[in-house]
Amino acid sequence: MAAAQNLPADQQQGMVNTMVDGLANRLKANPHDLNGWIELVRSRKVLNQPEKAKSDLTIARATFKDEPASLAQLNAVAQNLGLN
Repeated sequence: MAAAQNLPADQQQGMVNTMVDGLANRLKANPHDLNGWIELVRSRKVLNQPEKAKSDLTIARATFKDEPASLAQLNAVAQNLGLN
């Protein structure tokens, strides 16, 4: 990651997008990772991708629909990020 600091801003952004997309792909293969979903939704919001964040949140909520504690965490994150 230290080497990334020496890259131009557009290349740094490309690396970040690649990492976030990689997380999204990992969650498609293994969707039962609550912390991964929370990280993905937060990352999408930071990257100014609110529609993707909302879409990811919808998938995460469906994944954890039968787990009230997990669903409550997702809802809290959504509220904190203004994604309700």
